[in-house]
Amino acid sequence: MRLATESEYWFCVCFKSQDDKDTFLAPAGLVVIGDKYLDGYATAELLGVTMPEPDDTERGVN
Repeated sequence: MRLATESEYWFCVCFKSQDDKDTFLAPAGLVVIGDKYLDGYATAELLGVTMPEPDDTERGVN
């Protein structure tokens, strides 16, 4: 439960409408990751940001 609700490791980006959100995601190239909840490490990779390797077991990757 703590991993799902910890507020220190996620952030939110909001727009005025769904159309505005979609207008942002596609040109930013982020829609390939998702359209609502985006994996932070996949987003960082797509944006060219080097991150420490995630603990795949906590991300649900076997």
